[in-house]
Amino acid sequence: MDPIFPFSLSLFLPKLCFYIFFSNSCSKFCLQIFVPIFLIDFFSFMHFLSIIYAHNFLYVIMFS
Repeated sequence: MDPIFPFSLSLFLPKLCFYIFFSNSCSKFCLQIFVPIFLIDFFSFMHFLSIIYAHNFLYVIMFS
């Protein structure tokens, strides 16, 4: 895998914990701020994962 992958995962997980914490203990105003940020980060992270898996899949096809 690319060396950037563990780094991006380590950035993503604290945001997930942060989101879970605030969704339990924060006001509606806070949620209106943090939920869109979380969703944007989540989809960009999933997009990043799909790029890595597609890259590895092509590598397997080319060299098998």
